[in-house]
Amino acid sequence: MLGAGCAAVKTPQGDQTAAPDNSQSSVPTVVIDNFAYAPQSITVRQGTFILFTNKDYVPHTITADDGSFDSGTLNPGSTWTGAFNTKGTFTYHCTIHPTMHGTVVVN
Repeated sequence: MLGAGCAAVKTPQGDQTAAPDNSQSSVPTVVIDNFAYAPQSITVRQGTFILFTNKDYVPHTITADDGSFDSGTLNPGSTWTGAFNTKGTFTYHCTIHPTMHGTVVVN
């Protein structure tokens, strides 16, 4: 489910599809590893795509606390790209491992 200005593309494991150009030299990335999001908090400009990569050995999700976006289950090695089009602070968690939390701040 997407809402509140977030659009997403789930990339299957092994797919080398590039994320859309953000008019920046690189796409901001959040890595999931050792049951944590790194960085735990990321700040981006409005309209930026963020690439989430599961480098852990178990599945995880990126699910907005308010339900406005959800990556679905990301198996190890999978990626998910979210576009954050609305200014604000968006907190998220892993529905499989509820102690995992992260924040996206959009300026």
